[in-house]
Amino acid sequence: MSKFATLMFFVFSTLAASGCNDNGVNLPLQKPEFAYELDTWMENSEVYEFTMKSNPSQACIMLMLDSGVDMAMDCFPVGDRGEKGKLTPDFSYELDTWQENSELYEFTPRMNTNYACLMYMLDSGKAMDLKCRPKKN
Repeated sequence: MSKFATLMFFVFSTLAASGCNDNGVNLPLQKPEFAYELDTWMENSEVYEFTMKSNPSQACIMLMLDSGVDMAMDCFPVGDRGEKGKLTPDFSYELDTWQENSELYEFTPRMNTNYACLMYMLDSGKAMDLKCRPKKN
């Protein structure tokens, strides 16, 4: 068998075998309890909040850049609910960092208004992160 034929056989058999394992292909779809945009610099960010199936007392928030380049998630206890709709950050500012500055956005998640989430995004829009913690009274 030629090298090309061997390579093609390997590629096609790998592709055929990849469809044999059905795990993860037909996962049940869960609708988020809240889906909204966070008004961020350059492009808005998509925010999705939902409760965990294994622990309904925990809310999770997933934030994704509109470009889809990066995303982050954090979880916190379910609490007092907020309103739906586009979200304006409670605070937004730029952190003076080496090489390129970072945009910081503080906002209140919808599934627990006693928490604050902090999102940072590089000016380039190629990296970001998200953390949520209890607010100080």
